[in-house]
Amino acid sequence: MESTGVYWIPLFQILEDRGLEVCLVNARHVQNVPGRCTDVSDCHWLQYLHAVGLLRASFRPPQAVCALRSLLRHRDNLIKQASVHILHMQKALDQMNLRLHHVIDDITGMTGLAILDAILAGQHDPAELAKLRHAGIKASEETIIKSLIGDYRSEHFPTADAGMRFRNPTHLEGLRFARRCEARSHAQGSLRKDQASPQ
Repeated sequence: MESTGVYWIPLFQILEDRGLEVCLVNARHVQNVPGRCTDVSDCHWLQYLHAVGLLRASFRPPQAVCALRSLLRHRDNLIKQASVHILHMQKALDQMNLRLHHVIDDITGMTGLAILDAILAGQHDPAELAKLRHAGIKASEETIIKSLIGDYRSEHFPTADAGMRFRNPTHLEGLRFARRCEARSHAQGSLRKDQASPQ
């Protein structure tokens, strides 16, 4: 079977589940072999080249690893999507000359989100906003007050608001996927221990 895009995956998995040993061929290797004609005759060429030993099977991990890898890849995509929304929030702050994200480590932490919520709700007094500082924040209240002296223009609020609204569910979905990955990883670890233990 030639690996082209993702179209080969369902058929490969079905054949593997039925007990067949499937030879997955890298498309680049097949292109370098003379004799390929059209898509119609491709399957005949692959069968012949495999029969005479000119094809080498690509590595494909076991199904349990593939399942975990699929979850991890989607979790990685969710993290990247959430980070894009955080950048939008930071850009909105920059455009209002607010430097909050330079004085606290994580703008999406308790302090950052509380201050952003208050700003979007209409509170623009730096002293009042700084009172939302969590006790665990290293920056002093005075430093936070200075970082919140800026130009609160309403045209930048929708960008910050959209960043928060889109980031939060994406972040939560990422955490759910992280728990699924951890559960699957633990299940695989337990299975390997059971298989390794003497009968």
